[in-house]
Amino acid sequence: GYRTIGASANVHQYLYRTGIRYLFNNNISVTGGVAWFKTRTSYSKLNHEFEHEFRFWQELNIQTPLSDKLVLQNRFRAEQRSFEATKNKQAYHANRYRYRTGVTYRITNKWSSE
Repeated sequence: GYRTIGASANVHQYLYRTGIRYLFNNNISVTGGVAWFKTRTSYSKLNHEFEHEFRFWQELNIQTPLSDKLVLQNRFRAEQRSFEATKNKQAYHANRYRYRTGVTYRITNKWSSE
């Protein structure tokens, strides 16, 4: 994938994320994987330097039915991030923890919205 700078077509980041998921049951699953990122070191269109990042990531997904049509989703993700050195920064490592909650509404058996 890629991300742009604002609404322009200028690329800010290239990314690739892959993983494998294990389903404990219909409501709980765990996932783990790796990701590679190549991110421009500033938002300037004249800057052509990209920072390289590698990640290990794991997540726990819990889906709780609220009714016949509503499902509460909770996602907990941990990432171990490694950044290569650039002209302005030394190489470094960081941890990132994220929590996401959402509600899915089932419109039909084949269609839903988040």
